[in-house]
Formats: sequence, structure tokens, C-alpha cells
Amino acid sequence: MRVDPATGDRTIISDATHGSGPQFDFSEAPTGGPPSGVSRMAGGQLLVSATNGLFSVDPATGDRTQITSRPAADAIQVGNQIYAVDGSELFRVDPTTGNATNLASLGGNAGALLYTDGLLFTSGPGSFESYSLTGNFVGSYLSTTVVYSMAATSDGNILFGTPSASIAGTAVGSFNPNVPDPFDYHSISSGTGAPIGAVPGLGVAPSGIVWAANVLFTTRATGNVLDIDPTTGNRSILSDATHGAGPTFVAPYGLTVVPEPGSFVLAAVGGFVLLALRRRK
Repeated sequence: MRVDPATGDRTIISDATHGSGPQFDFSEAPTGGPPSGVSRMAGGQLLVSATNGLFSVDPATGDRTQITSRPAADAIQVGNQIYAVDGSELFRVDPTTGNATNLASLGGNAGALLYTDGLLFTSGPGSFESYSLTGNFVGSYLSTTVVYSMAATSDGNILFGTPSASIAGTAVGSFNPNVPDPFDYHSISSGTGAPIGAVPGLGVAPSGIVWAANVLFTTRATGNVLDIDPTTGNRSILSDATHGAGPTFVAPYGLTVVPEPGSFVLAAVGGFVLLALRRRK
């Protein structure tokens, strides 16, 4: 789905009746493992991670092209290569041939992947870890268990979203891997406002406001997209069944910012939306 941050309005980009090409496998949603991701590719295509592989999606037509059949929890394009995690492995995919090459073993914990400051960051066994583009281990940061989403800010901080505020009560946290103590972090979601649960998607608006895909498993609610003020931690609902118009989602399971025209794209589950994917355990 595409969500307009000015209005909260939702528009389907790709599903069984929007766009052509092979369908995404989301048979494990909404009760399967951690959700898969969506990111931007070179040229403006969307890169969608699914249990039946990686797909490029044309945001104008919704057309889908399978890049590889290897399942992935999250993936990003860096240069002319795609890097992905499937929980236990960091691997590289050639987008032309679809061939995949394992780069590093991650201990079965990686559900999110981020590229910033020349390094790949993901959640390893017990901590965040960074790797070079060739798969060489670089460093460990901030003890953690499971991380659903990651995003980078312009000042070098890394934001992370957790399942149900699992890291010391933090649903969305921030740390800087370049400070003297890389194990120091703070919550940016501890203010007042809308309830927050699991956070499978994060993005940073040009204004610095953080956009979060929010899943309220404990209340059986439909989930929503939040605005979070990173200074105060205050939260407000940007889009859900009562904020904005258009097809609703059961819960948003991924988020990527599209700079122009200033909106962002969600991977969502429920209603008629098929961009909601979960990885195999």
C-alpha cells in the first residue's frame, strides 16, 4: 500500500487485482514468524521480501518480478547487488541472475537489515552486529534479542523497532555505533499518546519525525501507522481504519520512505492487501 502522510489515505499498489506477475506467498501471515520487509531499489522499484523469494515491484503499475526464490526476512539494494537476511544467514543476491551467495552466519536471529556508514547492520545472536559488504564481521553493539525493523537518521543514529517493547520496555530505540560506548541507547517512543506494541517497520521523514508501523497484538486491534516525535517520544496515529481513507490493513508489517512525492510505502496484511509477508522460522 501507499500511504499519504499528509492525510493518512491508503492506496493499494500491488495485489491479486493490481499489477501482474507472480504472487507473493504470505501463507504464514498473520500468525507466522517476524514480518518481511519492503525497501527501495535503484530506479524507484520496490524490493519486497517474501517467504517465496525476493521481488521487485513497479510502484506505478504494481507489476511484480521475482528476483530469486530464496526466502528472506529483509533485503536492501547496495550498488548493483542485493543484500538480505533470512534469520540465520546474511547473503548477497545478483539481481540480474538471481544467484545467491552466503556471506555470514547470524545465529538464527536476524529479522531486519540496514546499510549505513558503509556497513551492513543486523541483529545477531544477542546483539546488533555489523558486517562489511563482503561479509566480514566488524563489530557488536547493544545487547538485544529480536529486532523487527531498523532505520538510520541523518546524524548517524540507528533506530530499531522491537516486538512488544521487548528491550527494557523500549518499542523504538536509538543508538549510535560510533560513540565511545556503543552499548548505550535510549528510547524514542516512551512519551505519551497512542498505544504502541510491536514495531515491524520504521522510516524517518524529511522533518525528522519517525514513522512506525505499529502492531497491537495484545489488544487484537487492527494496527496503525504512528508519528513519533524523537525528542519527546510522543506518539499520534497517522493512518488506520479511522484515520485516512482507502482500503484498511489488519496490521502494517513493513515500511519504507519514498522521498518523492513525500509519502511512504507499507507492506501490509489484511483487507485486500497482499504486500504483507512473514519469513519462515
